Amino acid sequence: MSYDIYFTIAVSEDRHATIEERNITSNLAPMFRLVLGDRGIHRLNGMTAQDARKIIIGALVECQEKEENLRELEPINGWGNYSSFVDFMQWLYACCFRCTKCTISIYS
Repeated sequence: MSYDIYFTIAVSEDRHATIEERNITSNLAPMFRLVLGDRGIHRLNGMTAQDARKIIIGALVECQEKEENLRELEPINGWGNYSSFVDFMQWLYACCFRCTKCTISIYS
């Protein structure tokens, strides 16, 4: 299973355009919960990118401070690891600057 993340923006009253999209394995859910709280990645669902970047920068700081704890959460099946998790969080943060008015949607 995976999480599908979309950054979308309204182009008319009933149409949205996808500006960015990416997926990541749900095997990293414990890592998301550690740096984003109980709701994990779903905490960002429905937020504007501008609002989410404040949360994401805090999570990136926690990634550095809690590296050892995050590495202990690496899935034993090999699907995802600390490096791919940090890379994904950095991508999220970059997207929040490329399209501040975008809405984040997360599907699992």
